[in-house]
Amino acid sequence: MVELSDLDRSLLRALAAKARGERRAPVRLGLKAEPFWGALLAAGNRELASSFFQPGDSEDAIKKMFAKVPEGTAEFFTLYLTLEPRAGFERLPPVTESVRRLGVKRVVLGSLDPAHRFRGEGKAALEGHGIEVSIADGEEARECQSIVDDYAKSMVRGVAQLSARVKVAELQNGEYDLDISQEALPAGAHPTDAVIRRTGRMADSRGGWMVVLDADGWERPSDRTILYQPEDRAVAGARRLSFEGGRPNLAALLRDLAGLGIYSAELSNDGELFRQALTAGLVDTVIAEFPNAEDPAQAAARVTRVRVASGAPLDLRLEGARFLDTENRRLEARVELN
Repeated sequence: MVELSDLDRSLLRALAAKARGERRAPVRLGLKAEPFWGALLAAGNRELASSFFQPGDSEDAIKKMFAKVPEGTAEFFTLYLTLEPRAGFERLPPVTESVRRLGVKRVVLGSLDPAHRFRGEGKAALEGHGIEVSIADGEEARECQSIVDDYAKSMVRGVAQLSARVKVAELQNGEYDLDISQEALPAGAHPTDAVIRRTGRMADSRGGWMVVLDADGWERPSDRTILYQPEDRAVAGARRLSFEGGRPNLAALLRDLAGLGIYSAELSNDGELFRQALTAGLVDTVIAEFPNAEDPAQAAARVTRVRVASGAPLDLRLEGARFLDTENRRLEARVELN
């Protein structure tokens, strides 16, 4: 297997960054689980075409490229994929067959399939067609794997991945305060399929909770897609949001979301529910901002004990931190309970 060049790594990182901005919530619910992935065709350092597969699409990302590539020229190009292509018939024909028809002679994979029963099959099928296959490692592999983390979790555990945006401040006693944020992230910084949120004007009632598919449409009531709402206030077509102890039953909700083909959700603007989710081990990642830290990565590494809303401190760590912006102020980290 040929090792990746610096150019390969650069193009793969560019594809992963573009993929995070292209991901959308599924347009059809209840379909068989499918991962989101992206493809980029390049000649040297020149990007010729890119496309993305959204769960529920009628064709794969490679077929979307056919019209963009002059016939008979692809053999001189390199195809970059964030995810290993499937080699078998499922809802759509094999993606490996689309790659063969495209005509490339070299493919760079950002990550292998997270589903164990499919892992390695796509790579072997491509090599069987005489295509040279290289697999990313290091930071490039991590970037591509992060795109399908929520899909992989839903396959293994049957629940959607839960994240939250927080501002982190160090307290005088060495503990850290985690304040769940209401601020919007830059487009594509950390895409999620759904947002769990309560509205300010109904903050003291169960009626204030909603689960929406379009976070950007939250302030545009006519545009937003409401997926769950309390039964007594539900709009037409909204599912019933179940409650436990006066707050949404997150464990049940995350299972339901995964069953609908929604693999990720973001919890917003409720510190007490965030605390409950942390205690129950339901929070997978946080998007953390350290406003007063000179080095956010070092600050994240020092976090071992936190305060969230009211109640006793929680013992947890922020692992695998990676920056999400060029200013290195906002990072994503995995939550691990001590």
